[in-house]
Amino acid sequence: MGRFKDLFTIFVIIFMTEINFSPAAARSLDSADVVAGNFTTQTIKSALYLIAFCILIVRWKYTVKLATKNILIWVILLWVFASFVWSEEPSLTLRTAAGLLGTTFIALYLASTYDYRRFALMAAWSFLIVDILSACAIAFFPSLGISWNPYGWQGIYFTKNGLGINSLYGIILFTSLLTDKKTAKLGIIGLILSSILLLGSRSVTSLICCACALLIWMVLQAYLNKNKPFFISLVVFFLFVCVSGMWLYLTNNAEIVISNLGKDLTFTGRTPIWEEVFYFIKQSPWLGYGYGAVWIGRDYGIGSFISNPLNYYVVNSHNGYLDMLLEIGAIGVALVLLVVITILYKQFSNMGSSPRLKSSELWPIVFLVTLVIYNSTEANLLVQNSVAWVFIAFLAFAMPGINKSKNSAGRTLIASQAGCTQPGQTAHYALNNGNYAPHAEEAGGK
Repeated sequence: MGRFKDLFTIFVIIFMTEINFSPAAARSLDSADVVAGNFTTQTIKSALYLIAFCILIVRWKYTVKLATKNILIWVILLWVFASFVWSEEPSLTLRTAAGLLGTTFIALYLASTYDYRRFALMAAWSFLIVDILSACAIAFFPSLGISWNPYGWQGIYFTKNGLGINSLYGIILFTSLLTDKKTAKLGIIGLILSSILLLGSRSVTSLICCACALLIWMVLQAYLNKNKPFFISLVVFFLFVCVSGMWLYLTNNAEIVISNLGKDLTFTGRTPIWEEVFYFIKQSPWLGYGYGAVWIGRDYGIGSFISNPLNYYVVNSHNGYLDMLLEIGAIGVALVLLVVITILYKQFSNMGSSPRLKSSELWPIVFLVTLVIYNSTEANLLVQNSVAWVFIAFLAFAMPGINKSKNSAGRTLIASQAGCTQPGQTAHYALNNGNYAPHAEEAGGK
């Protein structure tokens, strides 16, 4: 059963990385059919939702307790579903919102099954598999694995940015495995492969976010080593030099730097797009135009009206926060950011109160901060059927509590969650098997 559970999890994460199952679809991204997905993709999604939901129903008592760890997640889902009332495409909003709900069920299942370390290991195996598949696509099927205009590797994804961001996720997870002897080899192999794919993708945003992620990791690592002030001072000095140097260089050589990145000072035509986007945001700033009902095709939705003055079809606003404002308004964006802030706050609180926290447990903070940065160019914070939302919801539900460093307190909490209210009952907690869902059993039982 444990092996099936792990295989199911690996398959789910791989599927949620938004692999290009239909190369023909990549050539028709302006079609509304792509938004809905093909029949095979829809069938797989529905099956995954159903399996996760059934498992949650079986362990319903623990599911309820876990689901209430972060009520804001459900408030966001209610808001997303409510947006069909004012949506430009109500039926599409309901279907897209249902996809987000299903993705949340999967995250809740994962949170009820794994602790942080085991989940990171399962996710790392998943990204190693997709990295190998991408490398094979690039090497043996270049017409599918390489984007020629603009040039860059895209592997098994629709675009080079897809390969870039998933390689970045892999780098974060593989880095978290390096400090454990049992997983160090996997971490090294995955880190090398993901780094090569990230560089080959030529995804500038992902490369910048990768540099930010590594710097964040250095700062957090310095915080853990409180007894090493020299190391902390060195990191702070290094960050100060890097930031100051980049600021001085960019202020004097902005045009040269941006042109060398293959961009221009209008961010490759994004400025005119943003002007049109802001115009429509001002028309409905608080509510938006409905979740998933904006960028749905050349002749559909608000996206078509934004595209008309530009004389070409725009697939998104190239800014995740603007996309969210268009879809769920300022209220929805505030709810999403509040969830992220809440998770980060409790992560930092746990970091400050736990005397035994290891560097391998820092990945949730690095991952979330990287998502927030990356969302400034591409939408990934609130996307249905996406691995990013799976990770966000997982961290929301599976957050470690504050001040639980003592083993006795931990056992008491686990026993209460398992329903051990009768004398002679104990809580079984299979940490070595990665089973995060406790259950009660009689003392002396099997």
